[in-house]
Amino acid sequence: MKINKSIAKLSLKSSLYNRSSIFILLLQSIIPVLVMFYLWSGILNGNREIGGLTNSQMITYYVGVNFINFLFGMPLIGN
Repeated sequence: MKINKSIAKLSLKSSLYNRSSIFILLLQSIIPVLVMFYLWSGILNGNREIGGLTNSQMITYYVGVNFINFLFGMPLIGN
């Protein structure tokens, strides 16, 4: 019975750790996008475009580049 309690405690700790790390990863991916959105909105400040790019095109580019970096920029597991 004592072993089962120990296993249950370890399982609970592992589950809570994984949930908190997922929450932190979500924050790390959402906050920069929000900052860039407000930054470019402030820079444009009523202008339609800068350098031929609209606000929505700049945000799309930023999100796309970060997504590609996420897919191909991460090291492989085990290397």
